[in-house]
Amino acid sequence: MIEIIPAILLRFRLHQIRVIADIKRAFLQVSLGKDGDFLRFLWVNAEGDLKIFRHTRVTFGVTSSSFLLSAVIDFHLERCLAESDQYEWYDRDFFEKLRKSFYVDNCATSLPD
Repeated sequence: MIEIIPAILLRFRLHQIRVIADIKRAFLQVSLGKDGDFLRFLWVNAEGDLKIFRHTRVTFGVTSSSFLLSAVIDFHLERCLAESDQYEWYDRDFFEKLRKSFYVDNCATSLPD
């Protein structure tokens, strides 16, 4: 995913007005569903009993976390693009610009005015 950073930075410097945004707690907003069974962890309580827990959200720091979050964001933006023909208030150019401006949960873009 690192190869898209130069393109994002160049587009960020393209126009006079620059916009930076970050999705707050983005990883915690992505549910794992049944795949949470693959992210289990062990906990030993004060009595020494072993407990097994599983994550229900994407955890920050797992090797695949960045890819999973990027894929979810891209999926939703792609759906908005597909639905832009149905709803007149959906701006197709806006969603295309967003798709090109995201790196994981950070958005960096620029606008002429």
